[in-house]
Amino acid sequence: MSPYSAVLKANFQVQLQYRAAAWAGIGTQLFFGFIKVMIFTGFFQSSVRHQPMDFSQVIDYLWLGQALLLILPFRVDREITGLIRTGNLAYELSRPVDLYLFWYFRALAVRLGSVFLRALPMIVFTVFLFPLIGLENIALKPPPSLEVFLLFTLSLWGAFFLAASLSVLMSITALWTISTEGVDQFLPSLIWIFSGIIIPLPFFPESLQIVFRFLPFRGLLDIPFRIYNGGLAGPAVLESMAVQFFWIVALVLLGRIMLKRGLQRLIIQGG
Repeated sequence: MSPYSAVLKANFQVQLQYRAAAWAGIGTQLFFGFIKVMIFTGFFQSSVRHQPMDFSQVIDYLWLGQALLLILPFRVDREITGLIRTGNLAYELSRPVDLYLFWYFRALAVRLGSVFLRALPMIVFTVFLFPLIGLENIALKPPPSLEVFLLFTLSLWGAFFLAASLSVLMSITALWTISTEGVDQFLPSLIWIFSGIIIPLPFFPESLQIVFRFLPFRGLLDIPFRIYNGGLAGPAVLESMAVQFFWIVALVLLGRIMLKRGLQRLIIQGG
């Protein structure tokens, strides 16, 4: 495992260099977090119907989404696609490592490093600072129990591994398409909608809930967030996490198959 731990550590440290960008991102995410909070405040004040989540649960969901936004794979890894397009993939193939695992740990490090820089300050602001300045009604609350926190942590790790699986899968498509503009436009759009980052998934029509339940995107944000705010409890937690980890295994296997077939048809030209 030493090559994979090395690439994990190296790419994690690379992400830690972008501190100015992280602080700019924190400001942006706080801004959009407040906008979402105001939208849902108006929604709850103007609606008399029973909602699938109460206001407190929505607030937790929204702030967690802003803190952990960069878990989501927004685009194809430009370094990997560059290697494929230029033919420098030959250098990757010469390494005495499992290429899929090498790329997987790289993708995991990018997610971990990006989130680490932004999530901790966001949690400090929303959990500790907001109550001190009179915003306790829209502050992120701590999890209700140690058990919930542990289940949330386990599911959150699942979200990181699931995001890395999707990220590598997106990059592998470059072995067929060369240009990944189509994947860059299409798949992130699905991720934005079906992960719950725009609108919490329980607010979608009931007819779509069955579809959401069996898609991989729900495991990126919705499942850990609803464990945290109490929206999932008891057997529903285990069922949701089982779906989450099923998709991790399924996407890893699919990625390995696609990479193997892509390399079998790969032609590298050069001097």
